Amino acid sequence: MKNQLSESALNVGPERERILVQRMKQGNQTALEELIQKYGGKVYYLALQYTRNPQDAEEVLQDVFLKVFRKIDSFRDAERLSPWLYKIAVNTALMKLREQRKRRALVSLEDWMPAGSTDTPENTGFQLADWSPNAENSLIRKETRQLVRSAIEKLPEIYRTVVQLRDVDGFSLGEVSEILAISIPAVKSRLHRGRLIIHKTISRFLAQQEHKRKRLAVH
Repeated sequence: MKNQLSESALNVGPERERILVQRMKQGNQTALEELIQKYGGKVYYLALQYTRNPQDAEEVLQDVFLKVFRKIDSFRDAERLSPWLYKIAVNTALMKLREQRKRRALVSLEDWMPAGSTDTPENTGFQLADWSPNAENSLIRKETRQLVRSAIEKLPEIYRTVVQLRDVDGFSLGEVSEILAISIPAVKSRLHRGRLIIHKTISRFLAQQEHKRKRLAVH
């Protein structure tokens, strides 16, 4: 059964999702298991970005799919499933985060926001997919990808989730706006600032690699 679920989950397109939704509305738990195979990893990672705690992220994951199963009757077939599911995941993670903050005092992440920038998101010229197209060896490209991943994880919360949803998960600006319940201009602003922080981190790394390369060339 696990192998069958894993194989089918790799090919859950819009039509298959509609079938799963109908089956879940009929109370079919196997359909829910298939949906978890498809989205469980992404939901867990998103929850981890908020909670920064594996145990809390696991609890969020369980709560999310329990809510999905309970609320599936409210899902409109014309909607895309993933934004609806991610919205539930974000709201559930935020609830968990508020629980964390009740347990310990946390510095407001709004205080982490840098001073206003005159640059616009359109002028950033940022692409996560390939930071080092001219790198001379695969090791540098691998290190760069790892650094990008690390840089995203270290972003303040208000930027991290927007970058994750837009640049990693591939949601549109409108979908990110819907998932996070913020305006599209706010999405663009947070995306821009998050990208700038990552850009500086990667630029420093590439400059260090270039310096090392030049030193080796001299010797």
